[in-house]
Amino acid sequence: SSGINAEWPLRPGFEFMAKDQQDRLSFAILQHIQEALSSPQIPDDAKESLSVGYQCLSEGFGLKVDDPQQALRLKVDKSLAEIFDEAYPPLNKEVSKDDEAKAVEIKDKGNELMKQNKYEEAIEKYTEAIELAPNAIFYCNRAAAYSKVSRHHDAVKDSKAALQIDPNYGKAYARMGFAYLSLNQLSEAQTSYEKAISLDPNNKSYQDNLDAVKERIATAPSAGDLLIRKIRPVLVGSFCNLS
Repeated sequence: SSGINAEWPLRPGFEFMAKDQQDRLSFAILQHIQEALSSPQIPDDAKESLSVGYQCLSEGFGLKVDDPQQALRLKVDKSLAEIFDEAYPPLNKEVSKDDEAKAVEIKDKGNELMKQNKYEEAIEKYTEAIELAPNAIFYCNRAAAYSKVSRHHDAVKDSKAALQIDPNYGKAYARMGFAYLSLNQLSEAQTSYEKAISLDPNNKSYQDNLDAVKERIATAPSAGDLLIRKIRPVLVGSFCNLS
């Protein structure tokens, strides 16, 4: 079979995957759909649609899950569901009180490392806490650490994870605002700070940052680069405001 055409266009900003990786990913997708077709959780009418989709994808990819040679060449050690769960742990999993207490202790160690400017080590601690007992505070604190090492896309991702757990967590919107600002996504930064202020209207730091973002939007890029120095983000300082 011809498999996936390596010349398929991808969205701008994404690198092309190697041909064998394309096939391996496509094969895993087909396996995932096949598993869904045998799951009692999927209604029969939905299975009919999935079956049609499976056949179309199989033909389009030029791959067959029941082909022994392809299975030997393309099979991966973990299912797509397992890979996804590892990459995106459940945000609201049930945890014991003991695990919750241990996670808080680990998070506190992360906070101490932040005060010592050991940001990579702090990220590791927050990650441990999240894996043990995910909550909005842990994600928000890791977002702060990510921004400290200029991993602003990861900071946005963690801020959004925190808000999935607690939609009214103003600090998470402020973290996200700073990350967007650092990425020069000024409109998103403004929206994030405005939301933070709506949840915590008496927070002067949020208002100062919003004012600076608005000023930067209205200013030419050359002058705007200087304006970021005026910002007093929640991330700067001794990190005594970590939760």
